[in-house]
Amino acid sequence: MSEEKLITDPERQEKVYRDACGLLDSFTYIIRFERKVTVLKNAARKFRKLGDYKDSREKAAFSQKLAEQEEKKGSKASFEKALEKEKSAKVKSDYVDTIEEFKRTSKNEEYKEEGKKHITHCKEQIIKIENKAAAKRRLIVLGILAVLAVIFWRTPGCPYVKGMVHQQMGQYRKALVNYEQAGHLPGVTGHKNACYYALAQDALKQGKEKKALKLLKKTVDSDKAEAQEWKLECKLIKETQVGKRVIFGDGRWTIAAKEGNKVLLVYTKVSKKSIYARTQDVTWRDSEVFKWLNTKFAPVKFSEEELNVICEQYTGKKASGTLTQEKVFVLSEQEYLQYRKAVIPSDENYWLRDEPLTKMQASYVSADGDVKKTYVNDTVCHIRPAVWVSLKE
Repeated sequence: MSEEKLITDPERQEKVYRDACGLLDSFTYIIRFERKVTVLKNAARKFRKLGDYKDSREKAAFSQKLAEQEEKKGSKASFEKALEKEKSAKVKSDYVDTIEEFKRTSKNEEYKEEGKKHITHCKEQIIKIENKAAAKRRLIVLGILAVLAVIFWRTPGCPYVKGMVHQQMGQYRKALVNYEQAGHLPGVTGHKNACYYALAQDALKQGKEKKALKLLKKTVDSDKAEAQEWKLECKLIKETQVGKRVIFGDGRWTIAAKEGNKVLLVYTKVSKKSIYARTQDVTWRDSEVFKWLNTKFAPVKFSEEELNVICEQYTGKKASGTLTQEKVFVLSEQEYLQYRKAVIPSDENYWLRDEPLTKMQASYVSADGDVKKTYVNDTVCHIRPAVWVSLKE
C-alpha cells in the first residue's frame, strides 16, 4: 500500500473524520456488494490519512477488514447465483445475464479463472443459439419461397405470401403494402396488427412516442396494442399544455383544462351535423345530441381501455326528473365561456348543452365564437364532443 499524506489541520481532520464515519455507517444500506466494498475502502483510506487522530487507526483497520469480508462474501454469493443462472439458462438473454453475473466476481482471484471458463461456455452457447435461430429463419424463408413459387402470380395469395416473407425479414412497411394488396384474405388483419405493433416498438426505442401512438392506433382489435395505447396517450396528455392538441381514442382533441388528475378534452373538429331535439321543451338527457354521443360516437371512437378512464358526468335530468349520467357530452354555455381561450375555434356552428331557455330554442356557438340561440330542430349546428379523462394510474 503506497504511503499516504497525513492530514494535520485540526478543522480538516474533523471534517474528514466525520465523512469517513458517514461512509462507514452507510454501507449497510447498500445492496450491491461492489458498491459496499468501494465505500468501505474509501472510508479506510480517509481514516488512514488522519493518522492517530481519535480512533482513526482502529477504524481504518476495521473498515479495510470489513471491505475484504464483504468482497469475499459478495463474490461468493454472486458466483453461486451465476452458476444457478447458467444451469437454468435456455435462451440467449439468459446467458447474457449469466455472463454479467460472472463478471461481477472477476476482481476476486478465487473466482477469476473459473469465472472466465464459465463466461467462455456461455458465449459458446449464445453462438449455438444464434446459429440455430439463423438456420430456422433460413428454413422458414425457403419454405415460404417454395410456397410462393406454386401460387399464381396475380392472385391475392401472392402479395399475402410476399408480405409474410417481408414480415419475417423485419421489413414491416413492405409487408404492410403487400397485405393491403392481399385485401380481406383470412389472417391479413392479424399480420397487419403484428407489423404495426413491431413498427410502434421500433419508434418507441427511438423516442418517437407520437409516431408510435399513431402506429398502435392502426391495429384492429388488439388487446396488447390497446393497453399500450392508453399508457402512451396518458403520458403524452400529461406532458402537453392546455390549448394544445393530443390524440385520444380515434381522433384529435384539444386540452381545454387540467384539474388535478383529470383533463378536459374537446374534439378539435366538430363532428356530425344534427338537430338538438325532434320536439320542443326537451331536456339534455332526452336530446338527439345526447343519444348520438353516448350510443353511436363513444362505442366507435374509444377502446375499452379508454372508456374505462373517461369520467362519468352528471350534467342534467330527464324529463321525469331523474339525474342523468354520461361519459361524452357537449360543453355548457358556462363551460364554453370558461374554457373558450383554450378551445380551438371552429368554422362551423355547434350545440351547447344548456337546457333550452324557451320551449323552442337551445344555445349554440356560432362560427364567429359567439353564443346564440336557434330552434331545437334546426339543422345548422354540428356536435362537438367533450370528455373528462382521468390520468390517475
